[in-house]
Amino acid sequence: MAQYTQHPLSAAFPALSDAEYQTLKDSITELGVQNSITIFEGQVLDGWNRYRAATELDLECPTRELDSWVDPRAFVLAQNKARRHITVAQMALATTAVYEWRGPGRLAHNSALSAELQAGSALSAEAPKTSRELAEIAGVGVRSIEQARTVGTQAVPEVKEAVKAGEMGLAKASAIAKLPPEQQAEAIQKPMRKIASAAARPPAPEAHGTALDMLDRRGIDQAATPPAGVEQNAQQAQLSALQEEIAALREQLQEAQADNASIAQILDANDQLSAAMEEAKRERDLARGLQSRINSLMTQVADLKRQVAHWKKKAGG
Repeated sequence: MAQYTQHPLSAAFPALSDAEYQTLKDSITELGVQNSITIFEGQVLDGWNRYRAATELDLECPTRELDSWVDPRAFVLAQNKARRHITVAQMALATTAVYEWRGPGRLAHNSALSAELQAGSALSAEAPKTSRELAEIAGVGVRSIEQARTVGTQAVPEVKEAVKAGEMGLAKASAIAKLPPEQQAEAIQKPMRKIASAAARPPAPEAHGTALDMLDRRGIDQAATPPAGVEQNAQQAQLSALQEEIAALREQLQEAQADNASIAQILDANDQLSAAMEEAKRERDLARGLQSRINSLMTQVADLKRQVAHWKKKAGG
């Protein structure tokens, strides 16, 4: 079997949990790979987990090439939305990553040659997607996309992975992304209030002059009493931090409500499926009962026919 790597568009989505992967692997052990994986640019665009499991089990894994007219970005988004429950944060981050991806040899959107060189391709030159357009594609709010873009462009890998794994929401991640890179990984474990306050705090003013310059003629340390402007800036920074925290909490609430709605739909679908399966079981039991009754009646009819034949023969004799 050919050896493949995972395509970056596929890697934009969260990996299966260990339990989910083991369930998939058990299924493939019993039934084999039922659906072909999709290859694009010599890499696995869809079906990476199936390919991994088949490789580990030394089983065949059917493949198919992505049709040239299909946009791989739209394809990979559709496949993952249809098959898996993904949170608002994960979907927003994946969508922005997918539409910011530029494969080998593809020119920037503003390149004068890009339209000509990519003519006829599903990835022909186009203007970058707006946040509203990406929000419609992902099925999330515009603010979630904007936060995802902040995380994608400014956050360190640890923060991105936390969002991708479903361990952190976009509100907190985007607040962390505004911190200096060297502070971001440590901030993952900090509460939102401290993160927002640190992100909104203005840089400390540089000190000028010597220690003698900081003393007035009466020997009082002027640095001990900050100027009114500095105190006002500090209060404004604290206010901004609180406002940012409130906005972040509201966003987290919206994300939670959206995720709960998705889970409710899944549970409702499961309830409907359970009810349908229960009804199907009742129908099967009824059918078995009716078939048993029919068999019994047919046996009685056969006995009656034999008796009638017996008496006819006897009467004729």
